[in-house]
Amino acid sequence: MENSYDIVVIGSGIAGASVALCLGRVGARTLVVERKSHPRFAIGESTLPTTSILLRHLGRAYGVPELAQVCHYVGCKQNGLTAWPKQHFWFAYNHEGRPVSPDEELMLETLLLPQGPDCHWMRADVDGFLTSRLPAYGVDYTDHTEVVDFVTRADGVELRLRRADGEHVVRAKYVVDASGHASFLADKFDLRDPVPRLKTNTRVIFSHFRNVRPTNDLLGGPHANFRFNRFNGTQHHVFRGGWMWIIPFDNGVTSVGLVLDRDAYPLDPSTPPKDEFWRFIERFPTVKEHLRGAEAIREYNRTDRVQFTSKTILGERFILTPHAAGFVDALYSSGVLLTCAFIARFIPLARQALADGDFSPERFRGVERDFFGELEQVDRLVSGSIRASRHREVHKQFWKTWVYASFAQAASKLLHPDALGIQLYGGSIPAFRRDVARMHEIVSEEGGDELERAARLREIITGWHEQISYGMVHTFGEPDVGGSLCITAPDFKQSRERLSAFLQNHAAKYPEHLPKLDLQHATAWVKEGSKHRENYVATYANENDTSALRRSLGVIFEGANPSFDYFTDLRS
Repeated sequence: MENSYDIVVIGSGIAGASVALCLGRVGARTLVVERKSHPRFAIGESTLPTTSILLRHLGRAYGVPELAQVCHYVGCKQNGLTAWPKQHFWFAYNHEGRPVSPDEELMLETLLLPQGPDCHWMRADVDGFLTSRLPAYGVDYTDHTEVVDFVTRADGVELRLRRADGEHVVRAKYVVDASGHASFLADKFDLRDPVPRLKTNTRVIFSHFRNVRPTNDLLGGPHANFRFNRFNGTQHHVFRGGWMWIIPFDNGVTSVGLVLDRDAYPLDPSTPPKDEFWRFIERFPTVKEHLRGAEAIREYNRTDRVQFTSKTILGERFILTPHAAGFVDALYSSGVLLTCAFIARFIPLARQALADGDFSPERFRGVERDFFGELEQVDRLVSGSIRASRHREVHKQFWKTWVYASFAQAASKLLHPDALGIQLYGGSIPAFRRDVARMHEIVSEEGGDELERAARLREIITGWHEQISYGMVHTFGEPDVGGSLCITAPDFKQSRERLSAFLQNHAAKYPEHLPKLDLQHATAWVKEGSKHRENYVATYANENDTSALRRSLGVIFEGANPSFDYFTDLRS
């Protein structure tokens, strides 16, 4: 550790390590300060197609291949990381005292090979791996180091750091606080809102477990409308006033979390977390069967309200990363996504700030504006989903809102991954943003007929199906009120022509969302996928190959139900 740096990053989780790797590649003399050490437990264990698009972009744009590797299961296994191929999001609507029936299940597939699938991350592995790569990019790192003071000077800042060998003063031009909820700078400058500016109001009980049963086993085998095994994705049990996550890894461990609306289920501190968890599980037969025989291997963590927001993410000579600035809920796995979008916007601005010698807050105001806009959109989607959970048909129609918002953000980030003003979840499409707000109002209404409410939601969201997906996705099952439904992600395989048509349609319909049509990033994404596809097909076809690549491909293909020949689909 030296006495002077261009940028100091506080925290070495997924945000701190990723931003530091990119800063190292653009020539910033960077120090990462970590209060604890690796490996260490963290949640935020599930990625999305848009997360993968952004990580691949960052890896390619800044020459950090590790970021492109960890965004998918094959890359994780080639680096020896604990993970799981996330083929889909699965949702089951649960009633108290009654098992889930096949027509109460929903699935959204993630990207297929070669661009997919997405990943479940054992965060202790992934965070530790990215941090271990810092020296290779010229980034200094110190752990067991606490930041105890921050003082602004005319030409930068001074940080006072406390380590076992005493206190040290480090000077920097700028500071990135990636230390999460316990943000040092948010506390020092009183940046937290006393009451979060969010509609979502949830608390959580979670742990890691062994012996969680495969979902197909407890639901009578494969679902006729699903191409993938239910266990080969992020699983959600939805019930009135809350939901559960089930996130498996390939080492036999499964992350399980119970998320409860605080208005419906206020915290009773006198009940131990473990007791509350299992008493709740007893209410729902399918959930009870899912966790029958499961054993927690960590203590049960229980929170009160998990939401928080900040008045600003900017100060004189510093910025907060998303998870240090605000949080909504784990539903829809938006935490890491917001971080990746932040990094993609921040790095070009930081590089220019270094060149100009100007780190004024206004330089980064667009990053803040986009983050707050995205946080509001995520909040509407999450709080709306929890309010919609009072009836399965209302939930199904509002769930489709999140699906099409996800398609909109994937298209926008394929075209402009680092542009300011292009927000996640369709937040930059004014008409879509208005309709999301309108649908949120509908699910927030008290009383009335729930099927009529579901029909009103369907009327609004159906209009966005063709506008956003352009026929590039397929549905299996019943998209209207009633019945199960599976929606596929857009399947581009190696075809630049299909992707180009998809994105040109998107840009033509939403010129205010995508101010110019630039296929450079999208073309690079598909070319990279085409190269991987040829390698995957050749490797898996060779039965004598014993590499980590072939083994990981085997795990991916085995996740498909018998009705779907995944390898033939990739090869065709």
